[in-house]
Amino acid sequence: MHHSDTPFPVYCPDCWWGSSWDAVKYEKDVDFEKPFFEQWAQLRSVVPALGMVISNGKNSDFSNYGSRLKNCYLLIAGDQAEDCMYGSYVWLSRDCVDCMNVIRCEQCYECIECEKCYNCLYSQKLDSCTDCVLGYDLRSCKNCFGCVGLRNKSYCWFNEQLEKEEYMVRLPALTFTQKNIQEWIKQREPIRLKHPHKYAQLINCESCTGDSLSDAKNCQECYDSFDLEDCKYIINGPEKLKDCYDFTGITTSELCYEGASILGAIRLLFSERCWNGIYDIAYCSLCMNCTNCFGCISLQNKEYCILNKQYTKEQYNDLVPKVIELMQKNNEWGEFFPISLSPFSYNETLAQECFPLTKEEVATKVWAWKEEEDELKNVDKIIPGERLPERIEDIPDDILNWAIKCEKTDRPFRIVSQELAFYRRMKLPVPHFHPDERHNKKLEWRNPRKLWKRNCDKCGKEVESTFAPERPETVYCEECYLKKVY
Repeated sequence: MHHSDTPFPVYCPDCWWGSSWDAVKYEKDVDFEKPFFEQWAQLRSVVPALGMVISNGKNSDFSNYGSRLKNCYLLIAGDQAEDCMYGSYVWLSRDCVDCMNVIRCEQCYECIECEKCYNCLYSQKLDSCTDCVLGYDLRSCKNCFGCVGLRNKSYCWFNEQLEKEEYMVRLPALTFTQKNIQEWIKQREPIRLKHPHKYAQLINCESCTGDSLSDAKNCQECYDSFDLEDCKYIINGPEKLKDCYDFTGITTSELCYEGASILGAIRLLFSERCWNGIYDIAYCSLCMNCTNCFGCISLQNKEYCILNKQYTKEQYNDLVPKVIELMQKNNEWGEFFPISLSPFSYNETLAQECFPLTKEEVATKVWAWKEEEDELKNVDKIIPGERLPERIEDIPDDILNWAIKCEKTDRPFRIVSQELAFYRRMKLPVPHFHPDERHNKKLEWRNPRKLWKRNCDKCGKEVESTFAPERPETVYCEECYLKKVY
């Protein structure tokens, strides 16, 4: 994930996790004449970083920020996923391709915010559904096509109830091409706009605000998370969170404050990419199974370290308050690492998704920007996406040797063998767009992670919703919504 011009060494996962090196050899003494962040940056410039943040993976070398993955390809932020490709935030799932924020799903394609679904395609906000296509806000439905807002239904076609026999004649008669899929989405859109939308997707939540949140209590402005209590400002927090504040990507943690990509931590402060049994650490990066560490980088199985230097318990407890005093003097304590210390350019990070800026806007802030580079190797020919055969039956095996030029951005991309096998098995067309552009299109379907005060379109009750007041959808409070859909 690090560019070749990164100003610090980068190790592959096997070498980084291996026992042939120890990051304490890069130790630094604390210099009380210099700002702490300056010293931390000097340490970061020499300590090897982890090339791909993946733990307990098998045959998933091209995935990142993943744990317990098997046979996954270009999967970002997945956990316990198998045979999944081109997805982000895919958890406890298998055989899912081009999906975003799905939990316990199997054999799904182009699905967003879905849970416990099987064999669903081009769908969003589905829960416990099977064999649904182009569904939106469905629960416990089977064999539905182009439907919106249904509960416990089967054999429906754009919300029209059909007999099983008629449905089973209509569906096989369809030809799944990129053009037809876009036409079906347009046909569904009036139904989607007319049908009431719940102000936020909160399931089994008590005293919570946010969206795409389930099994939560006393959580404010939390998104894409489940199983959490007494938390605030959480994005992508799957499973067992308590008393955590201001994180992007955190799981199985408690009493933590401000960070990113955290797994299994208690009393963690201002740290990022720290996993597996973390206790009482602050301002650390890429530290695994560490306790009582401050300002450390790439340590494993360590305790009582400051700037990667080993201390006794007594020395550590005596020195840390002095370091905090130094940071307070320089207005560093209590804040996350400044953006100037980010190892990534702005447009390489999740910030560009949540708060998109142009290259020119980033330049005015004196932040880094990375130009996209697409290197092609062993390509027989390049074909524009719009010239691909529409039917999967007409795609030759030789496509594996081609580069496809994205229909929107002209960026080239390739199809891999397991991906082609999936499209053929599911009878789906080959995509015309680069994986990054497909990701961006899914983001466009999602509501922003932002709350507006607005009124229920039925009863007038004020709610905090991710639907802005000026949007065309009909938005109901929970009471009115439940009366409508059940």
